[in-house]
Amino acid sequence: HNSFLHMIYRGGVVGISLAVLIVYGLGVLIKQFVSLKSLAGILLVSILIYWITIANFLVILELPYNAIPFWSFFGMVWAYQNSLDRKPHENSHHP
Repeated sequence: HNSFLHMIYRGGVVGISLAVLIVYGLGVLIKQFVSLKSLAGILLVSILIYWITIANFLVILELPYNAIPFWSFFGMVWAYQNSLDRKPHENSHHP
């Protein structure tokens, strides 16, 4: 009844790597949004934390009706962070 244990059980070393990668990616997002002082980004990450907390009690990340929205949202939050990260660099090149 735990998505991370289910991934580790089914995937072995690949499953452990995936679980660590998810937590690491979430940590990177949190660090970037805090350093950019983006309230919207922090709120978006809090939604991901909510889903990951639920994944500790239910099999969320493997079922299609839960996994597709989660992974899509994770990707959109990552893209939002990349767009915020590029803005200061783009503005520094303009006079």
